[in-house]
Amino acid sequence: MRRFPVLPIAAVLCAGVLPPAQAAYNYQQKTADFLTRCVTQDELCGDMLNEELKTLSAQAAIGRAKDICAPLPLSKEQSDQMLLWMLSNAQQMNGFAADDIGLAARTLWPCK
Repeated sequence: MRRFPVLPIAAVLCAGVLPPAQAAYNYQQKTADFLTRCVTQDELCGDMLNEELKTLSAQAAIGRAKDICAPLPLSKEQSDQMLLWMLSNAQQMNGFAADDIGLAARTLWPCK
């Protein structure tokens, strides 16, 4: 059976999603900081959510994350719905934006 190297495939999949430095920053970013940025930079919030969801989808495609079935790209209403869920369910958050965005997406748009 022929085996393909995982690392080069992952690099190709993720290269078009986010630059490595940005992806690392988003992963380490605290949820409170992310939500604060969304409040202060409302016009960028939807873009930030969509970029993070694309990253999570790419990770799921290579088996490094749970599946994300959110409708990408999110509309303004869907972005607002996700933010409202995150603000309303702070007790379920673990503190890291990437994980909490994934939790919100899987809760709002479960895979069938």
